[in-house]
Amino acid sequence: MITRLRADLSVLTLALAAAACDPIDGDPIDGDEDAGEIAFRPGNGGIVYDSAFIGGHDFSELDLRRFPYRGTRLRAVCLRPALLSRCLTRLTVINGLLVGKDDSGTFTGSDLVDSRWTFDFDTSDPVTGKGDGVLDSSATVRLTSRSMVQVPGGGALELVDLRVDRASVTGPLKSRLPAGNEPLPVCAPDPSRGGATQAALLGDVSVDRDDGSFSPRSDTLHIACTSAAIGHGTVLGYRPEGIGLDGFAGMIRAVAGDYCGTGESFAAPADPVALADVWAIQGTLAPVREARWSSAGALCLDNARHQGVDAAAIRGACGIPKCSNGPLGAAGEVAVSSLPQ
Repeated sequence: MITRLRADLSVLTLALAAAACDPIDGDPIDGDEDAGEIAFRPGNGGIVYDSAFIGGHDFSELDLRRFPYRGTRLRAVCLRPALLSRCLTRLTVINGLLVGKDDSGTFTGSDLVDSRWTFDFDTSDPVTGKGDGVLDSSATVRLTSRSMVQVPGGGALELVDLRVDRASVTGPLKSRLPAGNEPLPVCAPDPSRGGATQAALLGDVSVDRDDGSFSPRSDTLHIACTSAAIGHGTVLGYRPEGIGLDGFAGMIRAVAGDYCGTGESFAAPADPVALADVWAIQGTLAPVREARWSSAGALCLDNARHQGVDAAAIRGACGIPKCSNGPLGAAGEVAVSSLPQ
């Protein structure tokens, strides 16, 4: 049974609106079973936190100091072919904008379009998902395009499209690429954005791949594809530097329907959701009908978002109560609401 430690949780306030139909009760969970038994599994209908992969190799986070990290080493970033002799000595993300530097200057925006990123990989085992500590594959990824989009709450967000040059891939990773000859997008297509394969970029943020928790990590680039929860939340107007890391983490838990705070989703991508929050990024607060959230998951739950999920079973397995009738935002609570659409 999963329990929730409530002490010293940093919380935020936001409201999540979902379909207004009553959930269909699923099989109840015995008190000794794990809530994950009724959670959607990644790739099995649930909402994943990230969707950046190369041949099944997780590609969501990079160490910008050129150190191996999570089985990947960023070896070099060089500007477009006409300037191949100009390789960047420094890469960073400032307020969501990718910034590169070398001895002669600073490069942003269109300067970085068509840049080549060279990587070495410790190819992960397809069964365990883990590598053996040896960098045995390599590839070149090209930043094919970038765009600035207006997001709720004001301001613009940079989105980039990263694609693998198939001919550059060496080692065991090469045999794991899907069939085809065209450049391979790093991001899965986003149905809500016409199949776009773009990503927002987060700087100095790390996400635990096992439980979905967030933590600060310097010199880190997080590739947040818009087809997954973290990138989708960013497109909705939320960023760690704007609402704080705990606020951002709670909002992503809400987007993913991660009630237990374990990194497992209890919602499907097709379940309609709309956010309202105290920052007025998406809207104003509304009565609770789904859950109230913190960076550790749901603080309380009334109705599950997905029709096939039993809210009572989740409450028992995750150790969370039903929500009170008080106004959202009381005592700084995170609030998520399922409202008619």
